[in-house]
Amino acid sequence: MRAIQKLVNEGIISENNIPGNILELLYEKDGIHLRLREKDFNMLVEFGILKDGLTYKDGFIYDGDIKYDADIHDKKNLDEIKKLLGGKLKKGQIILGGFYLGPESFYKALNDMSEEERSQFGMSGVEKVNQLYGDAELRALQRKGGRFVNSGMMVTLNGSIVSDQLEDGRIVSGIGGQFNFVTMAHAIPDGKLIMAIRATRGSGKHTKSNIVFRYGHCSVPKYWRDIIVTEYGIGHIRGLSEEQVTQELIKIADSRFQQILIKQAKNHGKLEQDWELPEEYRNNYPEKVEKFIMQYQSQGYFKQFPFGTDITQEEAVLGGSLKGLLAYKSSKPVSMIFKLISEFFRSVPEKAAPYLKRMDLENPAGLGEKFQQKTVLTALRNARSI
Repeated sequence: MRAIQKLVNEGIISENNIPGNILELLYEKDGIHLRLREKDFNMLVEFGILKDGLTYKDGFIYDGDIKYDADIHDKKNLDEIKKLLGGKLKKGQIILGGFYLGPESFYKALNDMSEEERSQFGMSGVEKVNQLYGDAELRALQRKGGRFVNSGMMVTLNGSIVSDQLEDGRIVSGIGGQFNFVTMAHAIPDGKLIMAIRATRGSGKHTKSNIVFRYGHCSVPKYWRDIIVTEYGIGHIRGLSEEQVTQELIKIADSRFQQILIKQAKNHGKLEQDWELPEEYRNNYPEKVEKFIMQYQSQGYFKQFPFGTDITQEEAVLGGSLKGLLAYKSSKPVSMIFKLISEFFRSVPEKAAPYLKRMDLENPAGLGEKFQQKTVLTALRNARSI
């Protein structure tokens, strides 16, 4: 199978292209023996290189009553066996997954596929999906051009990534297969590791940068750095010096924290004193991202659930509005209280009816439900959903 994968990667063979010299090519790649063994024969039939309906016994291939000598060292035998080549490469897979997750429509689409289509989606345990160990050469070939995408909580200016633990020792989450992705990306010649980091966390006066000068814990050390992505851009930092890494990460940091990071880096000799942040990276603010996204949303892109969802429109609006109110409360607690109080003196708008019905708050019973209703209405107004 390794030999077949090598030829596929090199563009020599493909699903609908089995060249006439395929047996010679496989032999050159150490994929078969000159005297075809039963194991060689089974592999050739399994992947469609030899046509279906053939059998093998005692060094001979049988096509019905016709017998072919499996010793392809003899050119005459080789030419005869070439008459048995298949027309289409089989058992190719688009993706190998440990699990598939999506809305009901996604599962229905899979179930409605023909068996031939569905067979292109492989399933395996994470011990095969998430690492090269076991058959490293073949798995590396199968992951040609692999892009391994994962996320982290923070990144330091030397490229170290924090994903699972705080510096005071508290565990936030298990790291899962992240480090397997890291090692695969570096083990495969053309592999890339893409780590997504939100530029900030929190809101209002509690906003903090997730790109920091230093941190007391790291999940992925700087020696494995590659590509860091924030909402403000992409930092290609593999193979760069620490000064260059520092510069690239500051460029994709939130502009509210860039000058602090620059000062820290210069104070510790990580940046030259005369280095200045290029002008094009000085407008990294949330408003810039929102404006950029909105111009495409108006054209139908960047939908909230681009792959479909089982959540109703009302549930999506409620979820976003309540989450937004929580953030608003964190940044402007006094204003939040006044908004909530004022809601008690306002009538319920008609547009709010489907949302209140979903929450079973159309006719609140008692002060507790009344308070819940007004909280929901405050959230909807604050998000301009009503």
